[in-house]
Amino acid sequence: EDLGRNVDAEKLWRETLAARRRVLGPEHQVTLATMNNLALDLEREDRYADAEKLERETIESRRQILGPEHPDTLDSMSNVARFLGRQGRYADCEKQLREILEVQRRVNGPEHPDTLDTLSDLAATISAEGRYAEAEKLERDLLEVRARVLGPESPDSLQARTGLSNILAHEGHYDEAEKLQSETLQIQRRLYGPDNPRTVKSVYNMACLEAQMGKREE
Repeated sequence: EDLGRNVDAEKLWRETLAARRRVLGPEHQVTLATMNNLALDLEREDRYADAEKLERETIESRRQILGPEHPDTLDSMSNVARFLGRQGRYADCEKQLREILEVQRRVNGPEHPDTLDTLSDLAATISAEGRYAEAEKLERDLLEVRARVLGPESPDSLQARTGLSNILAHEGHYDEAEKLQSETLQIQRRLYGPDNPRTVKSVYNMACLEAQMGKREE
């Protein structure tokens, strides 16, 4: 049923894109936004290679019209990085994220939310490549900045704590991973309640960690 809805949405986006290319032109910002929306719809259909191809076209046009450092250009680049990651092309994903991060640090500053979001994505990608020590350092840096700038109990800080806990578990540092995840869960229960999706996800993460620890003890 969901797939059917996605296919219907894709058809609608393609018809809209054709009309906007015809009426507004292929390089109009509204046309490019429609291309971006179609790429995201293809992602929802798990058609990551098709989404990547379309979004790369959007990047090229946005670079020419808006410039390589415009937020919309960087947003499209972030989308491509995500599509690459979903295809398991982590080295390509990492390269794209580092390019985005370099621009964001220079233009927005190292503590801007967009910069920190890209740093989070980079840490996750490096972890997926199995480079856990490097990923741990990035995640600790991320957590330090988010806790200082946004507050230690902000959603983004708690997300960084969870990311660090996951990396530590991969490295076999179960005691610190458990401590971090347990503290995160307690904070979320207090802030959001036991039935909030964030809290429920942390309960699941805690259960997965405990299962890993159980296997280690066996």
